Amino acid sequence: SVSVSPMWLRGSAHLGFLLTLIVSAWCTKGVAHRKNLDDLQTTARKLLEHPKFSTLSTETQQGIHNIAHSATRTKYTTQQTGTSTLPLRQSRYHTVIIGAGISGLTAAHELVTSTINPVNGNEVLIVESRNRVGGRVVNIPLKSKPGVVVEGGGTWIGPTQSEVKKLADQFSLKTFSTYYRPELTPDLLVSASTKPYVDALNKLAQTIPLDTPWTATDAAKYDAMVFEKWVNDTVPSSNPVARTELLQSTGVSLGGTAREISFLFYLWFLRSTGSFQLYNGLRGGAQDTRFVDGSQALPLAMETKLRGLGVTFFFNTKITDIRQSENVNNADLLIPLTTRNLTVVASHVVIAMGSGDRQFVKFTPPLSTDHQEWSKNWPLGDGTKAFLVYDTPFWRSAPFLRDVPMILAGGIPVFDYSPYNTDKSGGPGVLLGFLGSEGGNGANAAKEREQVLRAAVTLEFGTTAPTDREYVEQYWGPDSGTWNCVGFTKPNVLMTRGATGWRSAAGRKKNIYFAGSDTSSVWIGYMDGAVRSATRVVNEIKSNVLVANTPTPPTSPSVPSTPTVPTVTPPTTATEDDDASELAGGQIAGLVIGLISGFLLLAVGLVLFMLRKKKNKRNKYKTKNAPQVPYTSHPPAGTTLRAATPPAEGFGLGAYPDNGGYSYLNYDGYNNNVMVDPYDNLGAQPGYGGYL
Repeated sequence: SVSVSPMWLRGSAHLGFLLTLIVSAWCTKGVAHRKNLDDLQTTARKLLEHPKFSTLSTETQQGIHNIAHSATRTKYTTQQTGTSTLPLRQSRYHTVIIGAGISGLTAAHELVTSTINPVNGNEVLIVESRNRVGGRVVNIPLKSKPGVVVEGGGTWIGPTQSEVKKLADQFSLKTFSTYYRPELTPDLLVSASTKPYVDALNKLAQTIPLDTPWTATDAAKYDAMVFEKWVNDTVPSSNPVARTELLQSTGVSLGGTAREISFLFYLWFLRSTGSFQLYNGLRGGAQDTRFVDGSQALPLAMETKLRGLGVTFFFNTKITDIRQSENVNNADLLIPLTTRNLTVVASHVVIAMGSGDRQFVKFTPPLSTDHQEWSKNWPLGDGTKAFLVYDTPFWRSAPFLRDVPMILAGGIPVFDYSPYNTDKSGGPGVLLGFLGSEGGNGANAAKEREQVLRAAVTLEFGTTAPTDREYVEQYWGPDSGTWNCVGFTKPNVLMTRGATGWRSAAGRKKNIYFAGSDTSSVWIGYMDGAVRSATRVVNEIKSNVLVANTPTPPTSPSVPSTPTVPTVTPPTTATEDDDASELAGGQIAGLVIGLISGFLLLAVGLVLFMLRKKKNKRNKYKTKNAPQVPYTSHPPAGTTLRAATPPAEGFGLGAYPDNGGYSYLNYDGYNNNVMVDPYDNLGAQPGYGGYL
């Protein structure tokens, strides 16, 4: 009881003191001051997002940052982690999301629009290394057809991809069906010679648990082999069509060959997408539907809404370092943004990027071995979406009618990528080819890819086919900001590293979360998977917050398991009833003391208010007979005038009538200047519009 009662005394007294300070601040017009700050904060936040903000002087940046985040969110202290010094300027957020792709934007959207414990928008920061939102989803404008775009990344959605469809419907985005000719394209069907093996794969896939594939009955066996081995062992060489269809099915959707991909991962991928037919199919499959304004219309619409809700965006800002506070009892995560001379402090950090890209972020202390190995073993491949633009989609009619999608010479898969309503609007026609990215992102490499695609198209349609108007491409590789648009795991990774390394929260307080389409168990690698991963992460954040904010109940004395453990004998001079009565007494005493101190301070505040009011009346009397300046127009606040005859210091020089109110002129008493004072420091008279 001795240790409890003073706590209640102090707590109650502090509460009364705090309430009194609030009332006193109101009496001295602190509310009006706060209103002005709120308006200024909005402007300052916009300045923070300006692309040239970093060109301002350090002093100016610090000032703007102070205004933008107020004293409760900004502080300037040097903190040390390891051997390097963090930038002095700091800003605190509830959640920092690294990556402005669909998963990162969805996480922010769900955090701030949740009906249960929503986070204020100004407490969320999204950091993106590129100069745009979308991540692996981006629209590319066509020069030859102004107003028309093609998608350089994620493009299609299917009827079973419900989460991304619901999100798109929230923003009223229009879609259209992928061009499809049933007499040419087999839709969800596969060739008769391949179907038995596809059915066998689909059946095996149903044995793989979605969230824990490493627990499947034959997980170790499947993860030790590649998909190619299963094909070669199962499909006889006398059936080359089936072998070819199966072996070529991984390139576009997974970005790897059948000789690289773990068979366990491939089966898991089939379970995640629904079936072999669903992930490969057009009508009813993963390639069923496209967005009229391009797939990036979704992240662009989300960005607009999030900005309106107060969420901050930092573009052209690459995260390479995330540190935990050296205080083991502190959950803070520190993220130095050296290009902005800023250290961001966050309670929660969401890593919304590709699994392979995580390895380029240094975590202090390091992530678990499983986390590190998972990222290192996620393929850092590259690929290119290459487009040829024509006046019309000539392959849709004779004499060039073809079954598109198809495989061109050289094994290049191509799709009909023509935009919405092309046939009725008169073009354009667009062919998409998936190419490797050897040579990188340079102009010479792009020229080589252009030549390869043109040659393959010519070989298919002949030299009499129409000439394209434009070549464009979207390169995905190490110098594009994303190593690979899609991905997979190689053998002996999913089984050994997946349980922890795939998406388990990390950090001392489990407040580092992993989102992104790679971390979804349903439609892994797709836009729908990105949305689902964000929902999972937001639930993890909310659960973590609830756990952190739930007081730990007192534990009952436990009986030691062995005689060697010392026991604690409770004091015999007091019973539990005595403790309870003393606790209640302490609470009552503390409350009384708190109320008394609160009323005393309130009285002081009222006295100060009355003295201020009396001073105002005295100042009004002083200025009543002051010489009036002839009214011509109302000068702006801060205007400096010259007094012909200097009055006594501090006396008013008259007033400008302004719509029934007054703005007094004050003499500064030092350099014979008169300043327009719009803040009624000498007691302005009330006019029709209140005090001016």
